[in-house]
Order: sequence, then C-alpha cells, then structure tokens
Amino acid sequence: MKHRTMLQMSILVALGLGVLFSLVAFDQPGRQDTELLEVSVIIREADSTGWSAARQGMEQAAADLGAELRFLTLSQSNSAEEQRSLLAREVEGGADAVVLVPADPAALVKNHQVHGDLVRPVTRRDVMSSSAEPGVYEADGLITDEPGLCLTIFSADCIPVLLLDPVRRCAAAVHAGWRGTALGIAARAALRMREDYGCRPEHIRAALGPGISPCCFLTRDDVPGALRDGLGSQAETCIRPAEDGRWHVDLKGANALWLRRAGLSPEHITLCPDCTACRTDRFWSHRVMGERRGSMAAIIQLL
Repeated sequence: MKHRTMLQMSILVALGLGVLFSLVAFDQPGRQDTELLEVSVIIREADSTGWSAARQGMEQAAADLGAELRFLTLSQSNSAEEQRSLLAREVEGGADAVVLVPADPAALVKNHQVHGDLVRPVTRRDVMSSSAEPGVYEADGLITDEPGLCLTIFSADCIPVLLLDPVRRCAAAVHAGWRGTALGIAARAALRMREDYGCRPEHIRAALGPGISPCCFLTRDDVPGALRDGLGSQAETCIRPAEDGRWHVDLKGANALWLRRAGLSPEHITLCPDCTACRTDRFWSHRVMGERRGSMAAIIQLL
C-alpha cells in the first residue's frame, strides 16, 4: 500500500439507516483506465435489512467508478482483530482498494459542529458512551495519533476533509463549511498535525469527499468576500460570476488551496468530483432537501 497514492475517497453514512459507506481507491503505475478496480469490502456483521440497502448503494457507486466489489464478512460479528487480519491479507494480496466498515462502534469520537475553524486533539478519553450521543465540544475538526479511534464529522453539502500522515501515523477529520473554509480550517488541521504531532507536510495525504460544487453553490457577496479575506487574490480561482448577480463558489478548490498553503504536495490532495446537490440519489443535500435530509459522516481510523 505504501507504493500507492490516494486517488479518491468517498465516505457516506445515511444516519437514518445507520449505514456506513467508504471507498478508497489507489492509483497504480501502469494501470490502464479501462481496467476495473478490484475492491475488497470488509463488513463487520452478517447481512441485515439495513446492510442490504448499503450494499445496493455501494454497488451503484462501484458501477459509476468502474470498480468490481468482493464482499467479505467477519466470522465473528464486530471482531476488530479479525478485521485487521483480513485487511492485511487483502492489501498483501494486491487489492486495488479496501472498503472497511469499522468493527468497533464503541470507538466513535465526534464534535458539536459550529462552522468555525477550531481543531481539537482527541484521545481514548473522548470516545462517546453511545454512538447516538451528541457531540459535547464545539469544534469542526478532530485530530489524533491513537490507533482505533473513529474520528467522525458530518456534512450535507459542506466539504469533508480527511488527513493522514502514514509516516508519523496521525489522522484528522475536518468539517469545512463555507465559513470554516474561508477561515482555513483544513490548513489549521495540517498545522496542528505538524506542531502537536511532529508531522511533516510533505508526508500528509488529504482526501476531500462529496460536497456541493460550483455548479450548485450560488451565493451573494458574503461568501466570496470571506474567501477573499482569507485567501487574498488566490480566492479568485474559486469564484466566478453568475448571470443573476450571484457567484458560483468552489469550496473544494478553496480547501485545496489552503492545504497547498500549509505545505501539502498537490499530488497528495485528492478531490471527489461528486456534487451533493446534483446527486441527491446518492447524497444528502441541505440546499436541495432542506429539513427532509439526513446527514453523511466522514470517518477516518488509524489501525
């Protein structure tokens, strides 16, 4: 796996069903674009009604991404040890990608998101007593170097940003709404990784998941103004005028700019192209669905 670079990461959770979908694909030298990606899917328990719905969603996404899925079920439900063993086997066996549903639901860590730029280091002491329990601390980013913690952020148009330093073994999960994006929360997370955990920017990998794209994110002057305040003239690459006097804004591109400012290599920053507002058949969108929507969760876990 260390010889591969991250190509795409898309993580979807439909909260009403308690479903987790995560897809990580890796670019391989010499691979032809027409070849199917071979993806191993490791689930934590036997099939259920909820899991059947998740499997259908995965199969649809796999068809869109040109992937072939192979499902693996643990012989003992929620066995983290068996899951680690299967993960190592699939990686060593040459799987192009691995979809992993974390087997330890008791390792969830989350915040009370407030659309700011605070990034909070967490430890085992921050694990939720129940996955249904709301976050207590007001923050929009989580960071840790402790294995096993499931760093979790929620979105429904905002940009989920996952960061990993595979050398120092440190991870972060960031919720980047337009306010957090303007304030540079993604760069702040990368800076905390460097200052608090000794990470080097050139080692950090970033994956930006599904979120609203410029095609559907039309705003008044407040959002472009905030981006210009934060990014200066660079913000213009993420803003273009609409015919009705509003602005199309590229939040994914703006977060990528912040990460490059923090020292990440452009080839280590991957953006999922999917627009949540365009693809409400696959994603939740606050702008399109309003209060009828659910939320998606992006999760990263060090094993």
